[in-house]
Amino acid sequence: MWSLWLARNSLIFEGHKLKVCDIVDAIKQRSLQWFIASRYGGVCLGYEWEKFPLACLL
Repeated sequence: MWSLWLARNSLIFEGHKLKVCDIVDAIKQRSLQWFIASRYGGVCLGYEWEKFPLACLL
């Protein structure tokens, strides 16, 4: 949700229209940062998180 909110604000206040793929990439990056900061962090590497996020949570 945070990434969508930031994309919305960028469009409204700065006139920047982001591509959907850029928003999805931002969501993946932020979720990885959250995952690493959580108590489960460190189980998976970045590329594993991007391809198999559910496997990293199990």
